[in-house]
Amino acid sequence: VDGVEIVESGFLEMDGFRYLRRGAGLVMMRYVDGLRRESGEPGKDGCCDAVVPEYVDGLPVVEIWNSAFERCGVWRVILPRTIQIIGRDAFSGCSNLERVVVPDGVEELPDGVFAGCSSLKEVSLPDSIVRISQHAFDGASVKLTFRRHADQGTIANSP
Repeated sequence: VDGVEIVESGFLEMDGFRYLRRGAGLVMMRYVDGLRRESGEPGKDGCCDAVVPEYVDGLPVVEIWNSAFERCGVWRVILPRTIQIIGRDAFSGCSNLERVVVPDGVEELPDGVFAGCSSLKEVSLPDSIVRISQHAFDGASVKLTFRRHADQGTIANSP
């Protein structure tokens, strides 16, 4: 497939993301562009949006792995509606990250998921969230908003 590179056994790399196939879907393992930018390779440090695709090579992207975006310089991460699981420390240390919309269907925000995200202003959560870890937002002062599914994305302030 054009644009998809197999980088090591079982891993795919495309558009700055590294994936691993799991069952009928893909796990986004690492935002590789973030690593390149932090290592001094050409790129715009702390500049941009990271848009995780809904499908890669015909397979849905269903999970963001542990530490997938850890310490990268993105301002905003756009997650597709196919995401069901976000791993621990997924965005830990992303000090430029300002806003995240968690897709419908995600049920949990695990330990450290947004820890150390000092610029994080807002996280929009779906009504499917049933558990937020006590340490999900350590070191971040953030406004949580909840979307009611029936309102097609209407945002209501949390208490």
